[in-house]
Amino acid sequence: MENIKVNTAQMTEQEYDDELKSLDEQKYNSKLNCLNVHKGLRSAEISTVIGPKGGGKSTFVRTIQVELLMQERRVYSFLSEELTRKYNLPIFKSFKSIVNEQDKVNYYLQNLFVDSQLELPKGCLTLEWLVSRMEYMIENHAVDCIIFDNFTTSFICNQLPFRSQALAIHEFKRIAIKYDIPVLIVIHTAKGTNVYDAIIDGENVRGDATSVNMGSYNYIITAFFRCNPVRTFLNIDKARYHGKANKKVFELHYDSELGIFTKDVVSNSLEIQRLINGFKKESKKVEVRL
Repeated sequence: MENIKVNTAQMTEQEYDDELKSLDEQKYNSKLNCLNVHKGLRSAEISTVIGPKGGGKSTFVRTIQVELLMQERRVYSFLSEELTRKYNLPIFKSFKSIVNEQDKVNYYLQNLFVDSQLELPKGCLTLEWLVSRMEYMIENHAVDCIIFDNFTTSFICNQLPFRSQALAIHEFKRIAIKYDIPVLIVIHTAKGTNVYDAIIDGENVRGDATSVNMGSYNYIITAFFRCNPVRTFLNIDKARYHGKANKKVFELHYDSELGIFTKDVVSNSLEIQRLINGFKKESKKVEVRL
């Protein structure tokens, strides 16, 4: 049998104090309360962004990217749905609005590294290659954060056996722990999920549930486009090591000039349910008139 250390629950007072201190440490700063409520994006953890198509996931991720780049952090994003140049356009636009100088824009954007599966040779579309690529980016380009946008439409979910989804999530978790960095995974809700029917939660995720089960911090984004202006809510469905953040709801405010969320305010699930009930009443009135 391989000689593997046997762990117990024993802990010195100093180790206990150090672990508590680490939970209160904030490595990645944010202007958003929904991130600061658990001391920012968490290192060595998987976080997930869950929501329906066009529901604000990409804007939330872009907000995080902009904040990290402004702090001169290095980010590696792997894409499944977009070409790199088109994906970079709104990020470039955001920085043009923020710093308004070409040299400064490129100074920040040199720290964003992007691969798209749409532009890679077919032989690269394996989990082994992707894991190796992620580790290469960390070790050779000092990447501080990995973003997988969008996991549910990637080759892992669409081309590989179903069990590969769970295996991939375990590999991403291993990378997060090994290099002590956050890994952010974007996930679609299940087909047929309708935000106007009921409040969505982690049970609505598309595909294998390992992503939300392994995720230590899960954010559910819901945008109501029938409102004018559009109203977008973020529900922290899980914050594993920051219990007070669990089930907290925030309303996100979008800045059309910057193309990101610039602030948020505390809300609650009752407000979301009130909106849903209102939409249902309106639908019934329309049906009656017809």
